[in-house]
Amino acid sequence: MSGANKSVRCLIFGQQSIGKTSFILKYLGLPIEHKNTLGKASFVKTELIDDEIVCLTIEKISSEDELTSNEISKSDVCVLAFSVNDPISFAYIIRARSIIYRCKPDLPIIIVATKADLRNSTLVGVPCIDMIRVHTFASEIGAYAYFETSIFSVDETSLLFCQAIKIVKLVEDCNERMKLQMDSTFQRIFSTVKNIWNRANNVVRQQTIDILGTKDIEEAKECIEEDKLEKVEPTTKTEENTTKVEDVDDEMTLLSNISILNIKDIIDEEDNSNNNSSYV
Repeated sequence: MSGANKSVRCLIFGQQSIGKTSFILKYLGLPIEHKNTLGKASFVKTELIDDEIVCLTIEKISSEDELTSNEISKSDVCVLAFSVNDPISFAYIIRARSIIYRCKPDLPIIIVATKADLRNSTLVGVPCIDMIRVHTFASEIGAYAYFETSIFSVDETSLLFCQAIKIVKLVEDCNERMKLQMDSTFQRIFSTVKNIWNRANNVVRQQTIDILGTKDIEEAKECIEEDKLEKVEPTTKTEENTTKVEDVDDEMTLLSNISILNIKDIIDEEDNSNNNSSYV
């Protein structure tokens, strides 16, 4: 469903001569012509859904060659149609589902069986497809709905397309909520890590002061600066500096061990704080 215009593009795919055009024309309130319609066809109708005006564009396709990645990617919802008394048309939409999944796996799918009035007819030469088989297929592919329609039924086609619009709206709202939740989770994680980092730095700074002392730190810095400026390397001073560096290394090793323990305590404390806040 696009932005301000609130438009929905519905792709209808099924084998030729199963009644796709007939139930579309019935939905539009146009005269039904009982003849085959070759090639692609487009229809447009405006619907009022949940106090919102939606422009519904219906694209009808019968050939697998026309079921291109471009057609699929542009669609918001897809209706796979077959005839209740034509097993070949049912196998046709099974293959189409594989094509759609490769191009756009998250495209909502609705399954529609046409000529539903033939289920109760004694004139049908070929047995109708078992509804259990259709429901199993719908469940396997994660279809959002299954309808059986007939040009002789009342308002079933209108219900089909209204549900298609509502499904698109439902999917978009769900995706938006998930995005907001992910953004909120990331912000909480970032805030927690930042807090732990700041507190760990404070602990390390305090331990440095406690172990080395502020005066010793300043003296070490002054020695390093003097050594750089004078560039004097007498043997006695080198030995003294080496001794001092070794002492500093021992001090920092002790500092590192203490810091790790304290940081672990901080992380545990932060986790407990987050757990407690989640129950509020």
